[in-house]
Amino acid sequence: MRQTKNKTLDQCLHLLMEVVDFLTSSEDAQCSMDLRDDIVIFTVKIPQEEAGRVIGKYGDTIKSIRSVFYNVTMSQHRLRSNVIVEPI
Repeated sequence: MRQTKNKTLDQCLHLLMEVVDFLTSSEDAQCSMDLRDDIVIFTVKIPQEEAGRVIGKYGDTIKSIRSVFYNVTMSQHRLRSNVIVEPI
């Protein structure tokens, strides 16, 4: 189970990086993951001028991204998740 969890979370991190790469033109974007108790925190560090593309108008894009990752981590491993965007 442990290895399956790590594999799924690594795949989620890879998917998040693909989504960020698709939405932005920045080579400086970085994605990381931190597992705390039963919460997975995905962090996207991106230049300030590109952050708006990931957040989207009225926050709709980031809400959708959070929803996808929450559903994947909850259905696969009963873990809650959050995606945080940090401008650099």
